[in-house]
Amino acid sequence: LKNEIQEGLKINIRELQRITSPRTILYELLSEYGFNNAQTNDIYEHLNGESGKLYESNEWRLLRDREVLILKNKNEKAECLCNILPLEGYVKITAYKDFIIERHSIDKDFNIPRSMDTVCLDMDLIEYPISVRLIQEGDKFVPLGMKNEKLISDYLTDKKRSVYDKESQLVVCSGNKIAWLVNERPDDRFRITDNTRRILKIRVINH
Repeated sequence: LKNEIQEGLKINIRELQRITSPRTILYELLSEYGFNNAQTNDIYEHLNGESGKLYESNEWRLLRDREVLILKNKNEKAECLCNILPLEGYVKITAYKDFIIERHSIDKDFNIPRSMDTVCLDMDLIEYPISVRLIQEGDKFVPLGMKNEKLISDYLTDKKRSVYDKESQLVVCSGNKIAWLVNERPDDRFRITDNTRRILKIRVINH
């Protein structure tokens, strides 16, 4: 029964609500992570409440993210292992992400990848050094296809990204400007145009 409700560190709210004695089962599941009866009751009472609410035990956090409850160990903090990026090569960025960086000259047969895990930037528009970091409060970029800056926090909220997603969100920077919201969208100021002759291609490998 528990296997139908919980997969890894995610608890399916709809499946939980379908079973007999969901409150009891929720307590059985969450007590293993240090949540007490009062906390479990509060979580249960707000299962259909606003997405984004966080609860904490001594070692764990629990996020209500739309139709799932997501557990995360407090010791598991997002950390960027690299700052300045090389112009080519394979680089470990976080415990779960690597970058493959390549330089290319554009010809008429070149096709821009459409995958969210790959970006192509105009090398002649880039200011060096190129760096990567976690997002910071107040970060802005110009999403591809737009002309005005947008707060990254607002962009991720519009995309319904969770608190956990935001905490681990990376950006690639050209000088002081954000060139790519990693796995999301490039900045329009570095887009490939008909005048582009050289590109920097970055692909993410997720573990």
